[in-house]
Amino acid sequence: MVSSRPKSGPSRGANVPPRRRSALISIRSFLITSLAVILAIGVSGLSAGGTYALWNKTQDVNVKAASVIVSGTAGLAVTTALAMPTTPMYPGLTVYGSAVVQNTSTSTSPLALSLRSTGLTLPVSNPFSQALTIGLATAKSAVDCSAGAVTSSWVTETFASPASATVGSPFPSGASTVLCVSATLSASAAPNAAENQSVSNFTVAIDGIQN
Repeated sequence: MVSSRPKSGPSRGANVPPRRRSALISIRSFLITSLAVILAIGVSGLSAGGTYALWNKTQDVNVKAASVIVSGTAGLAVTTALAMPTTPMYPGLTVYGSAVVQNTSTSTSPLALSLRSTGLTLPVSNPFSQALTIGLATAKSAVDCSAGAVTSSWVTETFASPASATVGSPFPSGASTVLCVSATLSASAAPNAAENQSVSNFTVAIDGIQN
């Protein structure tokens, strides 16, 4: 038996292709999201007691230095001269000597300086001096230095290739530091011609640097 009741019509959107339904849903979600963002911006503007238009205004600001820049006088003084031991050396031996250096800088505020090696000089070069390596570091005391106990990394150089490098940490005006100097005779490059020779009156040149 065939029913005479009419067929129910298609539901709303039933004939809309799947792609278009997806597009419609995406657009609706985008509109809701945009509205939420606009609302959030409006609330932020009200809670701050102003509007974005006010925030975009510019205003000139006069900036003045709150302090005066002054200069000082940097200075170093050797208060205890460098003294190296007269121990006869053999290949591989290291000997240590020390000097005391004071920061004599004058300034309205403490002017801290670091020691810096600026070169080595000696009156006469010979096979013995050519086989020496000179090291510079800082130490707590002359006793510590004589034992090779230092408070900074060693800066090493030779008479043929002097170094230019900072030695130790900065110390303030009025304070002193112990400069430790080492001399090492090469264990492999000391020639036979270096026997019975000496190195005297050599100079370790240093200056002070502000860093």
